[in-house]
Amino acid sequence: MLRAASIQVQPAEPGPPPRRCSDSAAVLITLAISCGLFAVFVLAVALFGGPKYYVAIDTAAGLAPATDLPWPVLTPEFNLTLRVTSWSVVGAACLDPAMDVAVAYRGLALARASPPPPVCARGWGRTEEVSVVASSGNGVRLPGFALHGLEADAWGGAVAFDVELTIPPKGSDNRNQMWCRAVPVGDDGGLGIPCNANSEY
Repeated sequence: MLRAASIQVQPAEPGPPPRRCSDSAAVLITLAISCGLFAVFVLAVALFGGPKYYVAIDTAAGLAPATDLPWPVLTPEFNLTLRVTSWSVVGAACLDPAMDVAVAYRGLALARASPPPPVCARGWGRTEEVSVVASSGNGVRLPGFALHGLEADAWGGAVAFDVELTIPPKGSDNRNQMWCRAVPVGDDGGLGIPCNANSEY
């Protein structure tokens, strides 16, 4: 008698999981939305980015600790460099002749600058700068604590001043104050640090 040979059926090898088109589409959509939002942000900055202002104090006179600071009335004079940088591809960032520039020590005004000449930086990343002189006019009298602090800083070679820029309004905007804090004398590093709109930072 013939016996039928047993036939063993091997289970099929598991194949790769089916591709999920929906996952790929979701990734592509998310990526497209992210790129679109980034492009809108870059475009907004390029079109409407506000100007940045910088100040350096090139030299200061009338503040020598041995000859000037012992006297009750000081007549300081500062040579300043003002810089404006445009971050817009339309319009211009300008140093306005109506801008008020004042130099202070510990919140006490020492000198006020002559109006800067009108210069404008036009285009993305373009920069213009001018030199102005800030003087005390008929002199300035500091209270004792400020005078002693200024003398100590001058002897220690670490004297620095604050420069306030008051920018005239445009349209319905109020006058805008920019503060450049702790600007050392003779160091152009301040031209790399933008002035801040806040009085404290």
